Amino acid sequence: ALAYQRDLSALQRLLIQYGTDCFTVLMNERGIPGEFGARPRAKMTEQQRQQLLNEPLANRLLQPVITSQ
Repeated sequence: ALAYQRDLSALQRLLIQYGTDCFTVLMNERGIPGEFGARPRAKMTEQQRQQLLNEPLANRLLQPVITSQ
């Protein structure tokens, strides 16, 4: 539970730092096309996008999910 709370707190910090467009960037990087930020919103610059993708939580969120069957 503590690990999930840390990730949720880190995700909240990403949202505050990068705005709602961070969801669009992360979803698009996972291969899910579309716009996921609320309107009106400012799009990220390429530099902001790269900074977001270099964040430790963003890296973990973009790792393949392994599920047991």
